[in-house]
Amino acid sequence: MVLDTSPRLDRVFHALAHPARRAMIRQLSDGERNLSELAAPLKMTFPAATKHVRVLEGAKLVRRRVVGREHL
Repeated sequence: MVLDTSPRLDRVFHALAHPARRAMIRQLSDGERNLSELAAPLKMTFPAATKHVRVLEGAKLVRRRVVGREHL
Protein backbone atom coordinates (compact mmCIF):
# COMPACT_ATOMS: atom_id res chain seq x y z
CA MET A 1 0.00 0.00 0.00
CA VAL A 2 1.34 3.42 -0.95
CA LEU A 3 0.65 6.31 1.41
CA ASP A 4 0.37 9.80 0.00
CA THR A 5 2.08 12.10 2.47
CA SER A 6 1.37 15.25 0.49
CA PRO A 7 1.02 18.22 2.87
CA ARG A 8 -1.49 19.83 0.49
CA LEU A 9 -3.72 16.76 0.56
CA ASP A 10 -3.44 16.64 4.36
CA ARG A 11 -4.60 20.28 4.56
CA VAL A 12 -7.59 19.58 2.29
CA PHE A 13 -8.73 16.58 4.32
CA HIS A 14 -8.17 18.45 7.59
CA ALA A 15 -10.22 21.39 6.28
CA LEU A 16 -13.09 19.13 5.23
CA ALA A 17 -13.03 17.13 8.47
CA HIS A 18 -15.08 19.69 10.41
CA PRO A 19 -18.86 19.80 9.78
CA ALA A 20 -18.99 23.61 10.04
CA ARG A 21 -16.40 23.98 7.29
CA ARG A 22 -18.29 21.53 5.08
CA ALA A 23 -21.45 23.60 5.68
CA MET A 24 -19.58 26.75 4.67
CA ILE A 25 -18.42 25.08 1.45
CA ARG A 26 -22.05 24.11 0.71
CA GLN A 27 -23.17 27.73 1.27
CA LEU A 28 -20.41 29.03 -0.98
CA SER A 29 -21.39 26.61 -3.74
CA ASP A 30 -24.48 28.83 -4.20
CA GLY A 31 -22.38 31.99 -4.57
CA GLU A 32 -20.23 34.48 -2.69
CA ARG A 33 -20.96 35.17 0.96
CA ASN A 34 -19.38 37.50 3.47
CA LEU A 35 -18.28 36.18 6.85
CA SER A 36 -21.46 37.23 8.63
CA GLU A 37 -23.58 35.41 6.05
CA LEU A 38 -21.48 32.27 6.52
CA ALA A 39 -21.61 32.41 10.32
CA ALA A 40 -25.32 33.22 10.84
CA PRO A 41 -26.92 29.90 9.76
CA LEU A 42 -24.34 28.03 11.83
CA LYS A 43 -25.01 30.20 14.92
CA MET A 44 -21.28 30.77 15.07
CA THR A 45 -19.38 33.73 16.49
CA PHE A 46 -17.44 35.97 14.14
CA PRO A 47 -14.04 34.86 15.55
CA ALA A 48 -14.97 31.18 15.20
CA ALA A 49 -16.14 31.71 11.62
CA THR A 50 -12.91 33.58 10.85
CA LYS A 51 -10.87 30.64 12.15
CA HIS A 52 -12.79 28.17 9.99
CA VAL A 53 -12.51 30.33 6.86
CA ARG A 54 -8.75 30.64 7.39
CA VAL A 55 -8.45 26.85 7.52
CA LEU A 56 -10.38 26.64 4.22
CA GLU A 57 -8.13 29.35 2.73
CA GLY A 58 -5.02 27.50 3.91
CA ALA A 59 -6.21 24.41 2.06
CA LYS A 60 -6.91 26.59 -1.01
CA LEU A 61 -10.57 25.55 -0.99
CA VAL A 62 -11.78 29.17 -0.85
CA ARG A 63 -10.35 32.56 -1.76
CA ARG A 64 -11.04 35.88 -0.13
CA ARG A 65 -11.95 38.86 -2.29
CA VAL A 66 -12.04 42.40 -0.94
CA VAL A 67 -14.65 44.85 -2.23
CA GLY A 68 -14.36 48.15 -0.40
CA ARG A 69 -14.55 47.26 3.28
CA GLU A 70 -16.23 43.92 2.68
CA HIS A 71 -14.36 40.63 2.46
CA LEU A 72 -16.07 38.06 0.24
